[in-house]
Amino acid sequence: MAFIRQRRAQVLADAIEQLSQCSLPELPAALHAARGNVGSYQLDEALAALTDLTEVVNDPASPSALVESTRAQVVASLRAMDTEVS
Repeated sequence: MAFIRQRRAQVLADAIEQLSQCSLPELPAALHAARGNVGSYQLDEALAALTDLTEVVNDPASPSALVESTRAQVVASLRAMDTEVS
């Protein structure tokens, strides 16, 4: 069980890093990968936050400023979860 707990923490940390560092054009692919990994480890709260961001990213009416602000909110939320998972 300790291995899974450690792996879950690493998966969440990887998602935070990917989403923080990718460019706006890379964001859809980074989200897709992060959602798959987070979902595989049943990090449901993180998956819900990533799904919210995905909806904003996939909405053609979303201005880039909204995408960036939503990304910042989601990354902050994931960072808060990271301390709980670790």
